[in-house]
Amino acid sequence: MPMSANQTDGENQTEHDRELKRLRDVYERVRAEWKSGGRQLSQSVLADRLDSTQGLISQYFTGRIPLNDTFIVRMAELLRFDPREVRPEIEVFPPWMLQGEQESGSQYEANARSAGQPTRMVPLISHVQAGRWCEATDPYPVGEGAEMVEAYGKVSDLAYAREVTGDSMVNPNGSPTFPPGAKILADPAVEWLPVRFVIARRQDDNEAIFKQLVKDGGRMYLKSLNPVYPMIPVDETITICATVTDILQQRLV
Repeated sequence: MPMSANQTDGENQTEHDRELKRLRDVYERVRAEWKSGGRQLSQSVLADRLDSTQGLISQYFTGRIPLNDTFIVRMAELLRFDPREVRPEIEVFPPWMLQGEQESGSQYEANARSAGQPTRMVPLISHVQAGRWCEATDPYPVGEGAEMVEAYGKVSDLAYAREVTGDSMVNPNGSPTFPPGAKILADPAVEWLPVRFVIARRQDDNEAIFKQLVKDGGRMYLKSLNPVYPMIPVDETITICATVTDILQQRLV
């Protein structure tokens, strides 16, 4: 008897179906959590936050477009879940670290640190120096960034660390949170996208600020985790300098 098309690739189709089910289960779980907190989650919200279209999001959720690592990780960034819940063998993870805290029932691990050895040493610079880093094309100037700290995972030659100052990134609701004195790793070579944490420079004072990049109503904003601070519209006076990829305050593994 001839083998049908479904029988020919049935095994792959089955795994595809399993991934879709896991993705939908995570989505429904997070949607319920958002609803309990007075927030609404829909495919339209996903499309807006991911700078995509509702039609494209729908095609992923219905299986018309195969899931890929990039989409899974961007969903994991936005909805705060471990991408291995959807694709257990995935080797790509959200670029920010949450100090080992659990979010939406998932444990984030610093996969880049799994070997337990630092990848390189990077300069620890001030917020003023970080503002000038936007134009940097070479490693830090002589005399700046004299203190070096360990960085883990894949980082570019322009990566640097800086200490968090003030309480604008202290989250009163828990994680993620970045208390004063925490050391963060920033990499200008990593693409900045909505929901990621970034280093930005304001034109008026030329100093660097640490915020979360968010999209609301079609516009980009810099958001503090402390709600007492207003959001800053991203306009011609704002330059995004780098994406924050790690927190170096403590080893995660």
